[in-house]
Amino acid sequence: ASSRRSHNTAEVREGNIPLLRRRHKAPLPTAPQRLRRPVMFHVPGKYSGASSERYAWTQTREDVEVTVPLAPSARGSASFDAQSLTLDLGDDAPPITGALAGVVVVDDCVWVREDPPAQLVVTLRKAVPAVWTRLFESDSPVEPRLLDGLPRAGAATGGGAGAGGAAAGAPEAAPRPRMPQSAAASHVVEGLRGTTSVLSQAALPPVAVVTIRDCARATVRLAPEASAVKITVEGCEELALEVEGRVTTEVLEVWRSDKVSVSARVSLRTVQLDECGRVDMSFASDAFFERVVQCGVKDLRLSLPGETLVSGVEALRGPAATPEAPEFTDGLPVDAEQFITRRLPPPNAGPGAPPLPDGQLVTEHVRRLANDYPSTRREAREHAERTRFHAELLGTDGVAGALLGNASALHEGSSVEGGGQGASSLLSEEDKERLAHLTAKAEAEATRAAEEADAATKPAEELRTRVAAKKAAGNAAFGEGKWHEAAVRYTEAIALADGGHVGTGHAASTSVVQVDMEEQAALRANRAAAFLKVGRYEQALADADVCVSLRPAFAKGHFRRGLALQALERYDQAIPAFSEAHRIEPKNAQVGAALRMAEMQIRRQRAEAGSGAA
Repeated sequence: ASSRRSHNTAEVREGNIPLLRRRHKAPLPTAPQRLRRPVMFHVPGKYSGASSERYAWTQTREDVEVTVPLAPSARGSASFDAQSLTLDLGDDAPPITGALAGVVVVDDCVWVREDPPAQLVVTLRKAVPAVWTRLFESDSPVEPRLLDGLPRAGAATGGGAGAGGAAAGAPEAAPRPRMPQSAAASHVVEGLRGTTSVLSQAALPPVAVVTIRDCARATVRLAPEASAVKITVEGCEELALEVEGRVTTEVLEVWRSDKVSVSARVSLRTVQLDECGRVDMSFASDAFFERVVQCGVKDLRLSLPGETLVSGVEALRGPAATPEAPEFTDGLPVDAEQFITRRLPPPNAGPGAPPLPDGQLVTEHVRRLANDYPSTRREAREHAERTRFHAELLGTDGVAGALLGNASALHEGSSVEGGGQGASSLLSEEDKERLAHLTAKAEAEATRAAEEADAATKPAEELRTRVAAKKAAGNAAFGEGKWHEAAVRYTEAIALADGGHVGTGHAASTSVVQVDMEEQAALRANRAAAFLKVGRYEQALADADVCVSLRPAFAKGHFRRGLALQALERYDQAIPAFSEAHRIEPKNAQVGAALRMAEMQIRRQRAEAGSGAA
């Protein structure tokens, strides 16, 4: 179940569990059918947080899950802000509240009360994917570790309402079966030195999530009769992993390890390798392999029946620096970038056809499109071609032209002599406007897809495109009065612009990719405006200070700085800020009015201070 804030939610129940569901939005047009991009890959990864007597939390790079025990009779609830969390425990218990360590997406945060045991479960969606070292700013930092647990199957993280939610009072879909909290259990193999460990079914929990940690010169074998939900290898050296038993999620993760050999005699369709030295992957059958995603792996040997691929940072560095290599972005630094190795379907395979054993085995650079969707240069190009074909099929030379007669009919609603006149006469003015809207939308999608495909070949352009998309989303939210959402979108844009992240790896790219200072200053000024709207004056002032340091001649930066100081009743400092903005833009009436107001306020403040002293 998903939720928005309390003023925009309707409460329903599933058994004893109150759920907050998002109100239904009007459906998008279904004709012609909207193009959908296939999901390329998703590899779960859970990190440790911390626990106390009152609550515990864990996290992924995208989400934080907080669990709070409740008294059996307590109802409990949660409220969110862009950078704060309040947990009401009921029964006169003091609430848990504070400023969060990072910004969250308010409309994607959810909570649910579970019983038994009575507890409040809160899921926070991070605005910027990262691993937090604390939940609240006032907490002591912790060192997160990669865990092996599965994401919760509870309503807070489930998809009961889907992406769009359910209307208040609408019939509820049949609830999905929920896995008991105790079903998935961790099994850790740790500290082996020069020995072999055989994981038989008898030695494992019924639903085991296996972590192999801090082992050296060791062998671990998952026996043929055994099964595990997932396998994670962390911090190992000279480890031989023999996977003969079933892995139900077909997921293997190897993290910060060296000289690891993996022999897969069962299906491991998704393998994630991060920050490793040498890794040897061997698949007994081509059917057991689907994709290997790597980031910061120095040396990777991927062996399939009759075929071996040498990859990793050193092998990729040459092709990445060669503009003629179509799989890579020109001049790409590969140390902290993410790559995916898959089989591509033969050229004659239809759209959506599954990879075939005789398809080409290729490694591609993972890019992020403007909406942060993970893709590759090839996929972005193919998507652009499909959307262009779709736009042309629907456009004035296609369906719209056939219905309305010609291009002028599309814009003017008129018909001329020709094959389309009869069809045009059957359409109402409303139908013509709708068709014109769909045609314009398809053309805009095709243009955007072409821009994304071009940006996928240029790290700097990709970064600027992503920043521009985040900024545009912030501007749209601001225009609709959604101040918190605007602040979140501007924060995402600032994180990209400040860090210069051009890839999808865990670390920042080593490439020198810059967003110009004028654009960075504009982002700070925009977020300062959003912070002013929600009463976060200190944060608005901090952004305005950065803004004017980056762009001293930017009137908006000085104006927003003056507004923040004015709100903080620091009128003596606000006046110089307004004066500088007025000097830069002397005809700006808003700046002049703010300056006069600040001058009046400081006179009143001084008068009150003088009368108090008397």
